[in-house]
Amino acid sequence: MKRNMLVIGALTLALAGCAAAPTPEPSPTPTVEPITAETTCTQYGNTTGTLLVNAWNQQQLGIITDAEREVAVADAWDKLRVIKVQPGSELEDRITALQEFTVDELPRDYHGSPEWAEAVAALQTSCTDAGAELAINIWNGG
Repeated sequence: MKRNMLVIGALTLALAGCAAAPTPEPSPTPTVEPITAETTCTQYGNTTGTLLVNAWNQQQLGIITDAEREVAVADAWDKLRVIKVQPGSELEDRITALQEFTVDELPRDYHGSPEWAEAVAALQTSCTDAGAELAINIWNGG
């Protein structure tokens, strides 16, 4: 009889332990923060826009050669390819329009082609409309 009582007691404890085990919490769903207009416009201004304007200024001042300017243009193009933008936004359309230019189509003078200047002006307008600043940092010749 003692043996039966021990078995019943052990089974009771085992079942009680299973019932008392907490239900695991579901894993939190990862969230992605939206990319702000300020982020997009600042990235363009601090990378692509600043590199292009300063490369042109430096070449005009005789500080860099044509070859060095081309390196800066290629760097600006690389930076343009990775600008963060909120999917589905007007800024996505504006950045995509700029990204469709090839490296050979990027400006070698202050404004570049009329098409480039128009695309940058559209980006500037979209940044302003979104309450974000698109600033170009000119460190020489400006």
